[in-house]
Amino acid sequence: MEKPSRVREVAALIVAALAGSLLGPRLAGAVGGTIVSIQDGRTGNTTNARVTKASQLYSVETEPVNYLELQFPGISQPGVCFSLSPAPAKGFIGRQISVDPFSNPSPSSGDFVEIYLGSACAQTLVSSTPTTSDPITIPFDPGFAVPAGGGISLKVFGDLHISMFVYGYTVPASAVPAGPTVVRTTSRVDRPALTGR
Repeated sequence: MEKPSRVREVAALIVAALAGSLLGPRLAGAVGGTIVSIQDGRTGNTTNARVTKASQLYSVETEPVNYLELQFPGISQPGVCFSLSPAPAKGFIGRQISVDPFSNPSPSSGDFVEIYLGSACAQTLVSSTPTTSDPITIPFDPGFAVPAGGGISLKVFGDLHISMFVYGYTVPASAVPAGPTVVRTTSRVDRPALTGR
């Protein structure tokens, strides 16, 4: 009788090992993907990264601590240059601008906002003519760069009163060299936002 029970134990062990080898990787993958190590070619340091179920490297643009929102609240003086410096000791990558008109009594082509790279309202980044009081969202992909100590500025024209928000993230100053910046400009953005706030 010892032989049949011993055979059953060995058979059960083989079945368990086979089931574990077949189901284990699938269960591990279903839980959260795969972890891979990435080695820096210059320093030799390694970093672990997650790979999704679709075999794509999971990544983010930056750490959450680097995200920044610049606010230009209540701008209403026509032709006056308003500017902000995102991060005096760091570079800034702008990803989206939201123009929120809170007063535009009689919208016309003379009621618009010009948004500039730099603090002097000289290098036009984008221009917008709101036709309603709905916010206008202007995405930039992959983004526009502001060097350390640089700025973003704007002027409103006509009877337009707005608040403007610039969303992006800071980067090391060396990632955005000082000097002339080449920017693809968008002539006019005249469309209202597709979604509300």
